[in-house]
Amino acid sequence: DLQVVNERLLLSGADIHQFNAVRKHLSQVKGGRLAQRMYPAQVVALLLSDVLGNEESVIASGPLAPDVSTFEDVWDTLGEFRLCEDLPDAVREHLQRGLRGEIADNPVGQDRVFERVESVVVGDNQLAARAALERAEELGFNAQMLTPMLAGEAREAALWVVEQARRARGVAGIGRGVPFCLVGGGETIVRVRGDGKGGRNQELALAAALEMAAGNDERARLVTLATDGRDGPTDAAGAFAECDSVARAAVYGVDAAEHLENNDSHSFFSALGDLIITGPTGTNVNDLVFWLSY
Repeated sequence: DLQVVNERLLLSGADIHQFNAVRKHLSQVKGGRLAQRMYPAQVVALLLSDVLGNEESVIASGPLAPDVSTFEDVWDTLGEFRLCEDLPDAVREHLQRGLRGEIADNPVGQDRVFERVESVVVGDNQLAARAALERAEELGFNAQMLTPMLAGEAREAALWVVEQARRARGVAGIGRGVPFCLVGGGETIVRVRGDGKGGRNQELALAAALEMAAGNDERARLVTLATDGRDGPTDAAGAFAECDSVARAAVYGVDAAEHLENNDSHSFFSALGDLIITGPTGTNVNDLVFWLSY
């Protein structure tokens, strides 16, 4: 039942805060409930963050952090994305009991269960992006940080990334004789409209490929990937795009615009051999995006 809810939320386009509010209210450990069970022990939590901004109540759905969301918030979220009627019976009954007050909401900030909890973020997206920036410099690139907070719809984020890269390339001295690299971090979302296969990084790359083709961005490559090695429900971490990606695909009878409309970025890049396949990396600190110009 939890997997069914998870899959439907993934397809809905709900953001991480909405996603976690639902998960917190379907768990005996998330949303501070682990802290309830461990009290009064002294607890030190080492957090590997997959949440932009490192909000502790969102990382891993906040098992040791206060929760401000309520059963009413959860029901509103499910209603917003028209999921209330498609819930498994056990999930619907649990949430209805919470709405009736038969199950208490998760512990809030002043609850004593958090008095002996200390949390330390040991890894996050900004750390990964900075490490990538340093590595690019070591490899001889003129490297700059694009943004540590890339978010929003993947296809819209793609247009913004390409626009910023063009501006950077136009700055005097940048990219002239020296390859340059823009590094970004964050995590976008996809509102699924079609029945294709893909993930947020592959969709971003496909939208960028169309924009790069329109602008004839030669001698440039956009690379975007999920740090855990899995982009959406696919075997790929992400993909890379160039200004001739659209034209190369057309040779095989693959239409880029149609694939984007159908959320079928995985098939598009698979046809080109331009998927990034890493396998599971064993960690998750959101996504990284690179613009390389040479």
